[in-house]
Amino acid sequence: MKREGRDRSEAAPRFPALTQRVIAIAILVFLPNVAPAFADSNVPDAWRAWRYSRAIGVTDSSAPARINVPFDLYAHSESDLSDVRIIDENGAEIPFIFYGPQFRPPVENRPATLREQSFLPNQYTQLVIDVGPTTEFHNGVEIRTPETNFINWVEIAVSDDAKTWRIVKDRAPISSFAKENIAGSRLVRYPDTNARYIRERIFEPAHRFPVSSVDVSLSRELKEPAQDTVPIALQLDSKAPKTSTRWIVDLGQSKVPVDGVRFVTSQPQFFRVVRLQSSEDNENWLGYCDGAIYRYKQGGKQAESLQVTTPFVYWKPRYWRIEILNANDAPLAGVSATLLVTPRALLFFPQSGHNYRILYGDASAKPPTYDLARTFDPHTWPDAVSATLASEIATANFLDTRPFTERHPYVLWIAFLFAVAALGYAALRALKSPGGENA
Repeated sequence: MKREGRDRSEAAPRFPALTQRVIAIAILVFLPNVAPAFADSNVPDAWRAWRYSRAIGVTDSSAPARINVPFDLYAHSESDLSDVRIIDENGAEIPFIFYGPQFRPPVENRPATLREQSFLPNQYTQLVIDVGPTTEFHNGVEIRTPETNFINWVEIAVSDDAKTWRIVKDRAPISSFAKENIAGSRLVRYPDTNARYIRERIFEPAHRFPVSSVDVSLSRELKEPAQDTVPIALQLDSKAPKTSTRWIVDLGQSKVPVDGVRFVTSQPQFFRVVRLQSSEDNENWLGYCDGAIYRYKQGGKQAESLQVTTPFVYWKPRYWRIEILNANDAPLAGVSATLLVTPRALLFFPQSGHNYRILYGDASAKPPTYDLARTFDPHTWPDAVSATLASEIATANFLDTRPFTERHPYVLWIAFLFAVAALGYAALRALKSPGGENA
């Protein structure tokens, strides 16, 4: 028996010394490469409620860094990016600001006096506006009128002495469509000028166009990246009335914040009103915004606008209804529509010797508030250096901070079912009892 046991012990497999050394070397080589990956998948305790992160690659810490937010980040973030944060390797929160359509150009009003309002029969109504002797730059004039349903073309010219005029906008539309509940626009923009006088001609030959007052302003246009096309096909609505061309699109679970529509048509000349409506159930529709698209020639110049941008940055209804109002005209030739989204970017100021990552994926996070948003001028692009984002990493030490009932909604249903069962059982026992039968 002893010999037999000794034979089995001697026959047991052993790792040769060479194999043990190979394994030890492999571990020494493997761990340095794997450890950072494991480390990157953890976040400091204060940030464990964020489900995802990406490392930020900064090439120059002497300049502000700009991160272009990729569209695939929206799949796990809030549509308004309110849950986005930047932290360094110590977990310190780093202030940043967003670039994008949420930065609306500030409007500075200018004093304006309506000096003349005349009418040349069968041609136009003429306004002469005086912005004062100490003129600041201006680039917009808006009329106020009691008219509610109209579309007219206007011409804008400026002068330093109200005698010699130079045209700064040869043709632009103004409109209002109260019957269709569409506000239109009476604002015309033109290149920056500090001329004292503005002449606006409203080409309404049939009658004098009434104007009650005028507003002159300066608006600094924000330099924004071009809008991208959203890869969602739009289908024509066969139930649309004959007086309109209409599309209905279901954005479904997409979190990409659509903020505009671009049209394509072979029609050489036209002006059409566009109405955008929204719905959460594809039945009850609310007015979202409106605009106009047009194409025309005046002399040798071509004027064209085939895009409508929404004034709402992050409100994202599920269903959109896009409608071109044709009135008595035939539908636009070969018309099609595509949805647009403005790429977002964020800017922060990195420091030398630090590593950074972007966090997202916490539905309970509130939008951050930083001094940087108040002290930095977002209407001029700084000389920022593009930063890169690594692949998305799920937080390994993620901690769900939601209340227990939100994390486990089925518990309430189970408790409810148990309560119903208990009540049913109690009622059944009551009916079977002698007292229940007598009752």
